[in-house]
Amino acid sequence: DLSQAEAVADLIASTNKATHTMAMSQLKGCFSEELKTLRAQLLKLNSLLELELDFSDHEELEFADRTELLDLVNRAVSKISSLAKSFETGVALKHGIPVAIVGKTNVGKSSLLNILLHEDKAIISDVHGTTRDTIEDSIDIDGVTFRFIDTAGIRQTTDTVEQIGITRTYNKISEASIVLWVVDQQPTEAEYSDMLQKCEGKKLIIVKNKCDIAPSFTLSHTDIPNAEISAKANIGIDALTALLIQVADIPQLTENSIIVNNIRHYEALTRALDHLSRVREAFDLGLSGDLISEDLKLVLIELGDITGGAISSQETLNNIFRHFCVGK
Repeated sequence: DLSQAEAVADLIASTNKATHTMAMSQLKGCFSEELKTLRAQLLKLNSLLELELDFSDHEELEFADRTELLDLVNRAVSKISSLAKSFETGVALKHGIPVAIVGKTNVGKSSLLNILLHEDKAIISDVHGTTRDTIEDSIDIDGVTFRFIDTAGIRQTTDTVEQIGITRTYNKISEASIVLWVVDQQPTEAEYSDMLQKCEGKKLIIVKNKCDIAPSFTLSHTDIPNAEISAKANIGIDALTALLIQVADIPQLTENSIIVNNIRHYEALTRALDHLSRVREAFDLGLSGDLISEDLKLVLIELGDITGGAISSQETLNNIFRHFCVGK
């Protein structure tokens, strides 16, 4: 079907184990089967709702069990919501989990980027404000792509160009999923408060750098994950990458895992949820079956668009026939 055909392109474009596994799952039809099962159940009850229209003179006549229908709608909402929520994980795995490296000037952000990438990507200097723009590159860690972003050091400055770089630093924090806050001394409470505010909704890791030369210090916010390293001396880097994997909290993927990573699929699922929400409202308001049927039909169209199968009047007739004549 259409979603499996799209998975062929994803499989060809896959660059790591995670994207390969997601593409194989979709190619095998795991996602399609999930949708087809749900769609078949909704189609059956919607067909019975439409049949009631042929007997509109008998208002008391109901072919579709309303309790069964509402239960199915609730289960559909739960299933589609779960699929839609997986989109954030799917996009991160497909395009790389964005990790912003932030901190004051000269705390070792560029050194950390270079050691993580295993190359001299960023210029390292003792001069404050050397990094004035963002520098990005990606690496695979345990089959997952992480996209690291080195940023301009945060400090008070009158340099116009450096101020632009610091503004971009804050923008990158807002775009990141994980923030590595690099420090080489005990942060003040004001610095904690400022960073926690800017990283609200993000996963924050404090990186205590220069452990080989800087005086040891204890973090006051012990609830925040942290790692002690020396980027220049290559100390503690393995522990930091292990912490990154832990904080990223990537689900264990198999070829039976269903993770949505296609924007077209996500938008169709979101629209289906909107229509199901109106179905629920119709039940609460006690509206007639024909109005419920119209919104259910829109749900079926959205689910069918993902796999490339449109709802047809013949499908409706076939379902009615099976229900009354075959007993299936």
